[in-house]
Amino acid sequence: MNAEQNKRHSECFEPTRHIYARYSNLFLVLMVISIILVQRGVVVGGYVYYIPMIISLWCAAAAGLLSNAYQVNEPLAFGKQETGEQVWYGKLSFVPYLIPLWIRQFIITRCTKEPAYNELLSGVFIGRRLSKASQLPEGCTTIVDLAAEFPEAKSIRKLPGYKSFPILEASVRSKDELKEFIATLPEHGIYIHCGQGHGRTGFFSAAFLIERGYAKTLEEAEAMLVAARPKLKLRKSGRSVLANWFTK
Repeated sequence: MNAEQNKRHSECFEPTRHIYARYSNLFLVLMVISIILVQRGVVVGGYVYYIPMIISLWCAAAAGLLSNAYQVNEPLAFGKQETGEQVWYGKLSFVPYLIPLWIRQFIITRCTKEPAYNELLSGVFIGRRLSKASQLPEGCTTIVDLAAEFPEAKSIRKLPGYKSFPILEASVRSKDELKEFIATLPEHGIYIHCGQGHGRTGFFSAAFLIERGYAKTLEEAEAMLVAARPKLKLRKSGRSVLANWFTK
């Protein structure tokens, strides 16, 4: 790892070290449970221990993969492709993690009173993951997909202006990566989304506002975001990276 890679890794890892530690500890706990179940299955016998053992090992594997993903800040860990598709082994490996996320996404989509999206600037919208292209705001020809764990809806990822910029949930991307990607975006006709349209959408959109000169400070950017979408919030991890824009 060269100096530039080390810098990017440190910039992204330090704000999410606690998440890495959480999944590392969960991996160890699940492995201990799995070993106990294996031991009970051998000593006591019977298939009653095998199914929970397999489930425990599956969950442990998912926790281990997540721990590694956060350690190296690898947003492609779920198998998300540039096209917005997700490879089958990416889905299979993380099933224990993805099932609760899909359930949460379903409940939010069906039960929340929050709008699917809100207009941040003229022609720039922020919101949650949509299920089809017909739900996009009128005039949006560029779609910025920040969700690392979900494949994009087929009708949306087939659009010419679809762009995948995955970010791990509650995580970040480096300042240089953000600046490079934002430079590819037009001024208008943009739809920015993650899963719910809160954490990662807030992080990326704040970077967009700062880089394009719509906001002069992080506080000003956050105020604009909350005014547009009240439930949106900047996590501590996002603040840490964005604060560097004003100190370096």
